[in-house]
Amino acid sequence: MTDLKTFFNKLTIVSPENWNKFAELFSPKTLKKGDYFIKTGQIAKEIAFLENGVIRAFYRNIDGVEYNKHFFINPCFIGG
Repeated sequence: MTDLKTFFNKLTIVSPENWNKFAELFSPKTLKKGDYFIKTGQIAKEIAFLENGVIRAFYRNIDGVEYNKHFFINPCFIGG
C-alpha cells in the first residue's frame, strides 16, 4: 500500500490518522494474466488502485469481437 500512500501524498498530505482509516478500505489483490477485474453482466461495486502492471479495458460486440477502450498503467485507479 506504499504506492497508494505515495500517490495520495503527491496530491495532498494525508495525516497518519486519516491514512489509517482510509487504508482500511483497501486490501491487496493480485490479478494474473487473463484474470478479469469485472466480467460481462456483473455490476461494478469496487474500485482498485493499480500498483504494478497494465490493465486493458475492453468490450465485446454482439459478434464477440473485442474493442480496446483503455489501457490503465500504474499508478492509477481502475473500476468497472
